[in-house]
Amino acid sequence: MRPSRRSTSLPCNGIAGPISLRMMNHQVIRQRIGSISMKSFIVNCGSSLTRVIPSLLVFLALTLGFAVADLTNIRWLGGLVMVGIGAIAFYLMKQGAGILRSLIGVLVVIAGFAMSHILGSVLSSYGALFLVASVCAVVIFLLTTAKAPTVHQ
Repeated sequence: MRPSRRSTSLPCNGIAGPISLRMMNHQVIRQRIGSISMKSFIVNCGSSLTRVIPSLLVFLALTLGFAVADLTNIRWLGGLVMVGIGAIAFYLMKQGAGILRSLIGVLVVIAGFAMSHILGSVLSSYGALFLVASVCAVVIFLLTTAKAPTVHQ
């Protein structure tokens, strides 16, 4: 069976350029993939992920931190979980949105953490947690820009 003449691209059109299936061989693939660094692949392909991942990590930091603190009765251990996951979220957000928006995100999460304690008396503690974690995740998503930064190589 003859190979098709249509052309295809490696992941994320434009990074490796179109390659004719008929001309594709292992050496060409290795050369083109070898010139793509993982960082440029993530930045170019994952611009939507640069918005989603920090917001999910903020949600997880707040919920898992609270759950660890509540289940173990060791508050500092829950705080350590929150700070650890939050630091990863901050680093990823800083890569995509810059330092100013990342610091604003930190302030939003700290304010949300404080509000969860106030809302805990009105709602249940888990109700306040999920409300605040959801709101913080949405705010982080909105603060993180959709356009990924340019990678200079």
